[in-house]
Amino acid sequence: MIYRSQLKPARPTYDRKRDLACLLPLWPEELAAETLSDRRDLVAKLRRALRVERQRGKAGSTGYDLARHAALLDAYRAEKAELHNATSETNRTYSLSVRKPGLLPLSTPYGSLPHRHVNPAISPAQFPQ
Repeated sequence: MIYRSQLKPARPTYDRKRDLACLLPLWPEELAAETLSDRRDLVAKLRRALRVERQRGKAGSTGYDLARHAALLDAYRAEKAELHNATSETNRTYSLSVRKPGLLPLSTPYGSLPHRHVNPAISPAQFPQ
């Protein structure tokens, strides 16, 4: 009896250094892509390559390769997921220090704010008590 855990996957899992080197002409430092901006650039390059490959397929070009298209799509999805995870970790780290839009500080140059809407054009002496 063969168990599911003994079966090999249809395609190997995505490995950036192995797969991207075959798909796109990239420099070694572009393959490393550790910062967020480098990852965004890499995702953008993959998106452009996918667009070109899709256009080749629609046009019926002899240069179209279904296996390359599938590999580009796998790489794009994996890199996009890694970028999303990296940005969500960054957002979680700094979410407490970011001020929510529309909230006013408790003290202003005019003093502390009352509990109702205040027109900043009037002076503190004119605030209703």
